Amino acid sequence: MKSFYLKVVVSMVMFMSAVSSQAQIVDLGAASPFAVFTAVGAFSNDGASVVTGDIGTNVGAFTGFPPGVVIGDIHVADMISAQAATDVDIAYSFLAGLTCGQVIGTTLGNGQILLPKIYCLGAASVLEGDLYLDAQGDPNSIFIFQINGALSTNTLANVFLINGADVCNVYWQINGAFALGEGSTFRGTIVANGAISLLEGSSLIGRALSREGAIDMHNNVVNLGMPPIVGDIVADGSLSFCQGDSVILSGNTSGTWSTGAETSSITVLTSGDYYVFRTNGCGSDTSNHIIVNVGVDILPPVITCPPNITLNCDESTDPLNTGSASAIDDCDPAPAITYTDVITDGTCAQSYTIARTWLTTDSAGNTSTCIQDIIVTDNNAPTITCPIVLTDIQCGEVPFFGTATATDACDPLVDITFVTDTEPGACSQEYSQTRTWTATDDCGNTATCSVTIFVQDNTAPALVCPTVISPLECGSVPFFDIATATDACDTEVEITFVTDSVPGACSLAYSLTRTWTATDDCGNTSTCSRTITV
Repeated sequence: MKSFYLKVVVSMVMFMSAVSSQAQIVDLGAASPFAVFTAVGAFSNDGASVVTGDIGTNVGAFTGFPPGVVIGDIHVADMISAQAATDVDIAYSFLAGLTCGQVIGTTLGNGQILLPKIYCLGAASVLEGDLYLDAQGDPNSIFIFQINGALSTNTLANVFLINGADVCNVYWQINGAFALGEGSTFRGTIVANGAISLLEGSSLIGRALSREGAIDMHNNVVNLGMPPIVGDIVADGSLSFCQGDSVILSGNTSGTWSTGAETSSITVLTSGDYYVFRTNGCGSDTSNHIIVNVGVDILPPVITCPPNITLNCDESTDPLNTGSASAIDDCDPAPAITYTDVITDGTCAQSYTIARTWLTTDSAGNTSTCIQDIIVTDNNAPTITCPIVLTDIQCGEVPFFGTATATDACDPLVDITFVTDTEPGACSQEYSQTRTWTATDDCGNTATCSVTIFVQDNTAPALVCPTVISPLECGSVPFFDIATATDACDTEVEITFVTDSVPGACSLAYSLTRTWTATDDCGNTSTCSRTITV
């Protein structure tokens, strides 16, 4: 973690500063340590540009570092940038005032080889393909280009130095803007009277200085006079690590550390300002500083959230059930962990989402956060209980269903409704009723139950036979009155009868028996009889 990051090689030491080479004829003054600078204009960068040397603007907005990395200092509208602006103007005037050595065409490159000289180009110019500057074995050879207009390079155009030519002795005085094409590599010190644009992926070994004009960078490498040292870069120029740990600083190439060490790497155990003093490729004594803070913890803990989880509404959202975050910190063995919840309502009262933000804080006050999503749903139906009823009753009785009850894990007041359906039976006095109850919770989950009551008619009518006079003397006519009947469900009971005659002991004696039958609509019957003896 943090100690691992700090204990690996941290390359921060790539140094650029003032020019003092005897071979140079241009005094850049306060502008000498700058790799990219404009006296008046906005300075912007997008992407992972890396600049070795100072950068800045004296008048204008400054953006893009970070994400860009500068191995040097940034000066924006300060005393150094003000002096640099003055010295750039002086250098431009000096270069423009030199006597022309040879007039050449405004198209450079395409394999062209030029020897040391002051070259004049009378209008806006372009670099196509490759241009070779040949010092013929003399490292002090000077190349100066006076261009009376803008200079641009095509994509993948290059300036190469051969036979001892030194990038510190190559100057481009441009009376206009400079645009370095995509993927191109340019060498020398540019002093322009206009905007400077370094297009995507292009590289500049040297400087780009403008009297007046915006500077625009796009994923570029700019190095003031020497190839870049590859390594991990800490953009703010400072390192902090825990008491008792160590950090390795690297990047010293042929220089002496402030500790006196001349090795490429040193191991640091204490706080301090560490730098390297040496002479760079342009003869400049340079020194960049790395501020190391021992025991000052500026790196936050590393926090790991528990996984997102989906719960039913009756489950606990306490971390004991949903999980807790964990954190590790190199300097604090037990960083504090807390959480806060933000609840977003769902489609119903029992459905919602909790955004649980876990916060860890180490003993130095550094913090990290992560977010766990807890989704609470209600997909479970209530539990409904139908009442107990008498399922078989007689006609004339009113069906009684009672009331259903329901419970729900999340909704304390479940809504209960019912519908009742009636089906006819085998006869007019018989039927059945079915009542269906539906329990619905707040999230629309439902449960149902039903009971059926059968209304029956299996009771015979009550039949009453009439009173008769018996016995009678022969010659009298037997008289049977009318039988009557009542029924709990049928108001018009059908009554029928049959009469049977039985002979007596002589021809004039007999008996008559009448039997009545009462039948209701459901076919239930009862009978009674009366006999008259003559």
